[in-house]
Amino acid sequence: GGGGFGGFARGGTMTADDAMRGTDANGSDDQSDGAVSEEEEEEEDEDLLPSTFGQRLVAGAAQRAKMAEEERKAKAAKRRAEEKAARARNKDNEDAFAGTSSRRDGGGRNSRANDDVGSFEKHTKGIGMKLLEKMGYKKGEGLGKGASGISRALETQLRPKNMGMGFNNFKENVNDPTRSSKREDDEGEASEDDMDVDDITRARDEAKRAREQSMWKKRNELRRQKREYKTAEELLAEEQENASSVQTTTNKLNIIDMRGAHATVVNANELHKARVVRAGEEDIMLPELQHNLKLVVDLAESDITKLDGKIRSEKDTQEILRREKIRLSKVAEAHDELAARTKSALALVEMCNTHGKACDTAEQFDALTQSWMEVVKQFPKEYYGHRLNRLALAHAAPYVRAMYKSWDLSKDPTLGVDILRPWRSLLSPELVPDEYKGVFEDDSYEDLLRDPMLSRLRPIISSKWDPTKPEDILNFVQAWSDVMPEALMREITHALVLPRLQRRVGEWEPTKERVALHVWFHPWLPMLHKNLKDLYPSIRQKFTVSLAEWEASDSSALTLLKPWQRVFEAKDWSSLMRRCVTPKLEDALAMLQINPSNQVLDPVRTVLKWESMLGPSAFITLLEQHFFRKWHAALHKWLTASNVDLDEVAQWYIGWKTVFSEELLSHERMRVQLNVALDMMNQAAAGEGVVMPNVAAPQPTAPLADERPVPHPMDESTMSLKEMIEEFANAHELEFIPSASGRRHDGLAVYVFGGVSVVVDTARESIRALIDGDWTPVSLDQLLDRARAIKR
Repeated sequence: GGGGFGGFARGGTMTADDAMRGTDANGSDDQSDGAVSEEEEEEEDEDLLPSTFGQRLVAGAAQRAKMAEEERKAKAAKRRAEEKAARARNKDNEDAFAGTSSRRDGGGRNSRANDDVGSFEKHTKGIGMKLLEKMGYKKGEGLGKGASGISRALETQLRPKNMGMGFNNFKENVNDPTRSSKREDDEGEASEDDMDVDDITRARDEAKRAREQSMWKKRNELRRQKREYKTAEELLAEEQENASSVQTTTNKLNIIDMRGAHATVVNANELHKARVVRAGEEDIMLPELQHNLKLVVDLAESDITKLDGKIRSEKDTQEILRREKIRLSKVAEAHDELAARTKSALALVEMCNTHGKACDTAEQFDALTQSWMEVVKQFPKEYYGHRLNRLALAHAAPYVRAMYKSWDLSKDPTLGVDILRPWRSLLSPELVPDEYKGVFEDDSYEDLLRDPMLSRLRPIISSKWDPTKPEDILNFVQAWSDVMPEALMREITHALVLPRLQRRVGEWEPTKERVALHVWFHPWLPMLHKNLKDLYPSIRQKFTVSLAEWEASDSSALTLLKPWQRVFEAKDWSSLMRRCVTPKLEDALAMLQINPSNQVLDPVRTVLKWESMLGPSAFITLLEQHFFRKWHAALHKWLTASNVDLDEVAQWYIGWKTVFSEELLSHERMRVQLNVALDMMNQAAAGEGVVMPNVAAPQPTAPLADERPVPHPMDESTMSLKEMIEEFANAHELEFIPSASGRRHDGLAVYVFGGVSVVVDTARESIRALIDGDWTPVSLDQLLDRARAIKR
């Protein structure tokens, strides 16, 4: 833009011829690469506007021109050096390429070049020349069908490093065969390609200076013309005064537009339409104005964009605030609702607090309980969230302590059960709803009962309680089993009752005690079975000592031992029977006399009472060894007598069968012994003579070392139903013991199978379990599932 206004100020009014001359001069200046002599600079200084700003512009332009000239000379010197180095490298590598030559050598080297065609193939297999010869080529002639093509190889020279293709008219092909033959034949005239790089540069400089000298007079003549300068205001005034003449003149007036890199001639009427195309951009007239207008437009657009962004931001903020208002309103409503609920809950808690301060009687304590139950019912979230159980504990604890302060366990073991049952749901974490689990850090219900009850129970159980009279503690435990916390109940039974039982068992003497051990010991088995197992060896040892002087005719041993059959393990029970009972029964059978005429059955009945204690197999072994030998001998003697009455013998035989139980008679080994007697009776009836049978009683054999000891001294095939249930319970690690209370159902003893009450009907071979108040027949698998469900 500044260049354009400078040209307009200096140009004033110019004719078309002047404009054309100025354009030519400008063009010659461009062709001469901006070279200006000192004389021309002095003449140009005279035409400058007489102002300080114009002088500064001229000084700056001169400085830039000087710097440009120095830079151009430096580049020219560097280019000449690179070209010279390239020429030297080409000369050094000239012999490395076959068929290359220089024009300076003239036509004298052409013949040698023709001879050297394909000489490089001495280093290869020569496939190129062989192919050319097969196609009709002869060495020294031209290419093509008529040998009219080129006859020498192309010669090249290396382009200097970093030089672009075609720069400064550099020729890489120094012997182009396509050139005219006239230039090849003219050996005396040197072309530009045959000249040295320095000669080429000097020739170009001389041609440039010649062109400048030819244009000197023309440019000076243009500068010597007197120019008239007019301002824009003067031109506008002249246009207003001479509107008509100016209109006519401007129609013919041509103006030189020098605002761009190249001057352009435009008509005055079309000046406003003129466009100056610059490198990379399009400019219009009055660029400063257009620039200012563009700045104004850009600023306005920027302001509009900023305002639009601000409006959008304000709208987003408004939307965020609206949503936040909705959220906060919901929060406020929730807080108001919570405050209302808290206020209502507080009113109930204050009422509970009033009841708690005046809680001296059972009725007042019941009112306190109902108040806290109402709080939990209406406001569970507030009760559990604010841990009001601690406040409820503080209200109930004084009354509970006062209630158990003078408590007599023997008179009222169930004291407080009914009135404290609701407090378990209020204070125990075990009964807290799932959504409030983990709120209670401690068991407030246990804290309510621990100190008042243990302070009374500990001295009573430890020193005053007689374990042979377990009713008081048993009634207490059974009454509180579903009310007292499990941890507290376990502490009472294991820390107080168990040590007392252990001491009492140590003091127990079977021969001196009037109360059998099982009467006061077995009721604790359901609760302390695993802990009481440590006392079993001591109890068996006491049994062994007491049975040392026992006689089989004394039925007290049977009463003493029978309840322990299902308590001790099978191997321990079998060992006890084999060591203490079986020898006494053998002595009793040894004293038995078989007299058909006057048979005394008391010794036999005494032995038969131990049938269930020894088991069928062990008991039959006892009979085989100590009874059937005498019995067969007496029968043989009777049948061989002269006046034997077979009918009487038959009645005698039938009478003996009625002595044995059905379970015993159904055993295979028992039938074998009875069949021996029948065979002798049949022989006597046939009159063939009675032969004394030789039936050897089986002797007990010791088990092999690698054999697993049997759990019970009886064959598995002859196990009773009770024994099968016991084995099944042991296999699944469950208890199968008589009921602690010793109750019966339909004349059958009640057993506990893993917590399930069952009765075993041996006659019907069935098992009945107490399920939902009814005795229902069940299988062993069903009984196991029921026991596991109760255990979980």
